[in-house]
Amino acid sequence: SQEFNLKGQSGSLDWLVGTFYYFERQQVDSTLFLSMAVSPFGVEAVREGNSKFDRHSASIFADGTYSISDTTRLFAGVRGLYEHAGNDLDVAYKPAAGGPAFFNECSVGAPLQRVGDWSATGRIGLQHDVGEDAMVYGQASRGYKSGGFSNNTCNNKYAAETVNAFEIGVKSQFMDRRVTLNASAYYYDYSNVAVEQSTVTGTSVVNAPKSHVLGLDLDGRFQLTQWLSVDGNATFLKTAYDRFFSSGGLAYGDPDGTDLSGRRLNKAPGASGTLGVNVDLPVGDGNLKLRGEGYFSGGSDLL
Repeated sequence: SQEFNLKGQSGSLDWLVGTFYYFERQQVDSTLFLSMAVSPFGVEAVREGNSKFDRHSASIFADGTYSISDTTRLFAGVRGLYEHAGNDLDVAYKPAAGGPAFFNECSVGAPLQRVGDWSATGRIGLQHDVGEDAMVYGQASRGYKSGGFSNNTCNNKYAAETVNAFEIGVKSQFMDRRVTLNASAYYYDYSNVAVEQSTVTGTSVVNAPKSHVLGLDLDGRFQLTQWLSVDGNATFLKTAYDRFFSSGGLAYGDPDGTDLSGRRLNKAPGASGTLGVNVDLPVGDGNLKLRGEGYFSGGSDLL
């Protein structure tokens, strides 16, 4: 990857423009043994897969913050993006004892698995200082995650994700800046979120047409003494698929066509957080830094 930035200041405007390029290449080889109990061929078999995947991403972007007054700032940004992805996948089922393949589930380049897409994303928001040590903000933004192909399931093309996000929050310090406390609340409106579904023979990806996330993030730090501090964060989520029907007999174990609206998003626990303690002790001419940390996560649905 490579990024170039040019930034400057023009009066009350702080601005930045830039370009970005990214290239990724993967090769995945896999062998799966199928016992006679699960083999559809009546004998022990193996599933041999070979995947060659590459992705190119190029974008240009601009971002700026305009000071309306000494305490209020307007910020905005925009990014134009082009991505191209390709995946050549070869999967064959063969007798475990050796011999010619029973059949090829898919072969390299047939059909060509290629996808390219243009997109535009951006953000706009407002910041306001309510004192020397506190700032409130609000912003709206649009995000994008490109589509592609599963790297071990034939002809499994999935669409790009988009999200419209809305967020409000506060960042503050008090008690002579010994205490830092930040909070944000947000709403994400997703289109075509990609959902992975795993089976014995591979992982397929499907798109859930509509879903949403409602969240609250809290984080803070308390400097108890010169050498002792405590920090932590907590996240609370309420998520749901708004429009999603199961397919492939996989999603949540429900039959094809089951309406999954109202189910919470997979891998999205309702609550999670961390709590850490830092000790910074002088030792000779240097410092000894010690840290202990605990993490908690509620349960989540996995596909």
